[in-house]
Amino acid sequence: MELGNEDVIHIKDKGIQYLQFKRLLEYDDIIAHCFTLPPLNFGNNDTFSENREEIIKNYEKICKRLKIDYKNVVRPLQIHSHNIKQVNKIGIFIDEYMHVDGLISVDSGAILSLTYADCIPLYFFDPNKKVISNIHSGWQGTLKRIGEIAAIKLINEYGCNCEDIICAMGPAIRKCHFEVDEEIAEEFKEKFSDMANVEDMILKGNKVCRSSEILYRYNRIEQRNVKKSWVERGEYNGQQNMHSM
Repeated sequence: MELGNEDVIHIKDKGIQYLQFKRLLEYDDIIAHCFTLPPLNFGNNDTFSENREEIIKNYEKICKRLKIDYKNVVRPLQIHSHNIKQVNKIGIFIDEYMHVDGLISVDSGAILSLTYADCIPLYFFDPNKKVISNIHSGWQGTLKRIGEIAAIKLINEYGCNCEDIICAMGPAIRKCHFEVDEEIAEEFKEKFSDMANVEDMILKGNKVCRSSEILYRYNRIEQRNVKKSWVERGEYNGQQNMHSM
């Protein structure tokens, strides 16, 4: 499947596949980024230990392509929270990043590494302050407004101007595949009742419209005047483990 479009390039070479945002590539002298695709495997909370050797080799492969040092990977233990931490220490699943679903860094050497399955990656970048953030936003994180929390942190704690922040959103499950029970659908209706067309986002059969555009609005990123770019064609069944850095 070709996933490239007007906002994104799809790289395929020697068994390595990944996506990159054209907007962020304008700053490739400051940051490196990618959203990896199979067959590269980076495991998850449960499978990392048993596949550690393979995963570290995969970090080496992708980091070599991006011309960054895989030894600087920072990876949190994700739990669908709204917790976001500043990176002050390098490591995978270390105590500092337990139960965290978002990382922020002003350290040019740190590699912010998160996994997504069918959830949406949010990449924030302020080219003026040189602050980066990598956020995992699934339906639970969206209800907790993790994207809005990240934007507020960048503005209030790092001195970013909202007009300077770029937000790139990666591929995720489409609304036609994302069906929830009545209780979850009602949570979305209640949580975002102030949105004029919230009812239109809960489709027949309680399929929540969790597209990039909707998450951009649900997370209140839109209200922060943050610039946006996204993959419109990303569609996954949740059985593959997607990864970004």
